[in-house]
Amino acid sequence: MRRERVLLGGIEELSVIKPFWLRSWGVLKRVAELEAVRCLSLVQPEFSDFRQGLPPLHCLKSAMRRRAVSYLLSVAESLQHFALHEQKTMNTTPHMPSANRRGGIRKLFLCGCLLPMLLLGIGVVGAAGYGWYFLTGKVVEYTETEPRSVPTVAYTDDEANEIAQRANEFFQRVQIGNADEQFVLSTRDLNVLLNSQPGLKDRVFVTLQNGRLRADLSIPTDRMPGGSGRFLNASGELALALDDTTVSLSVIEAEVKGEPVDESLLSQLRDLKLSTEEIQDPRFAALVGMFQKVTILDDRLVVQPRPTADGLAGGGVAHVKFSEPPVTKAATPEPSKKPSLPEIQIPGFGKVKYNEFAK
Repeated sequence: MRRERVLLGGIEELSVIKPFWLRSWGVLKRVAELEAVRCLSLVQPEFSDFRQGLPPLHCLKSAMRRRAVSYLLSVAESLQHFALHEQKTMNTTPHMPSANRRGGIRKLFLCGCLLPMLLLGIGVVGAAGYGWYFLTGKVVEYTETEPRSVPTVAYTDDEANEIAQRANEFFQRVQIGNADEQFVLSTRDLNVLLNSQPGLKDRVFVTLQNGRLRADLSIPTDRMPGGSGRFLNASGELALALDDTTVSLSVIEAEVKGEPVDESLLSQLRDLKLSTEEIQDPRFAALVGMFQKVTILDDRLVVQPRPTADGLAGGGVAHVKFSEPPVTKAATPEPSKKPSLPEIQIPGFGKVKYNEFAK
């Protein structure tokens, strides 16, 4: 009986301390009353129709369990501490920073520097991510995981060295302005020259016929984003020519992954005219300035050098060099080194070796 009175007393005491909790404890008190009535109705039938008010204290003591009363007492104590904390918090004046600290240079830095830098960083990251995603998607779309076999050409190292040396000598004469003869490469010579370059062996094959160049290639794309372990397998036929300062290029047909390229794309690569007046690039001007004319006659590539050594105005002569296959040399014994002779310092003569001084 004493526990029940303590509980009710705690309720009244809490309601005095914090009027807000009076309504809450009224609800909790009502719930406890209804729960007690339900328990009593199961034990004693005379309380089955009891709906309003609390039963006598001796009935409440006999019906409610000790665990429930202890739980209610602990809840009441916790809520009392919470009410005291709430009252203390409401009576405390919050600390506000001064107006000088809230404004001034900090707001200027936040709005004028930090925010634009943040927006710029987000824009750069977003653009880079989209570009990477777009380029990776295109690489996957136009490449395959397995290389395709292309026609090969059989040649010896001596033949490759002879063609590469002939090409290097021609370009050296072009650079010094002493090239007055045409440089001619047949289909075989061009394939040997290409396949002897690093990374192109058995990956590129060209055919010169009827003034056109047809190329079959299977090149790895490991250096491209998303191209690791993939290959660009393509073939195409094009017309290529150089006349003075204009490069004429026209792609007749092309295939990628064994399927023809869309006509809408090929139409943009036909009848292209690239001149040094339109392309203001010193590298392009230097390359075009090396030659007067480049044509494909039957199955030969004919290159006519420019007679002047300076090339085009405003552009230097490009440096072109073809690599030659390494030549294995027989190991020759190194000559035995003679022991060093002593030196003598002679006034007016400097250092003189002993054997020369003896003579």
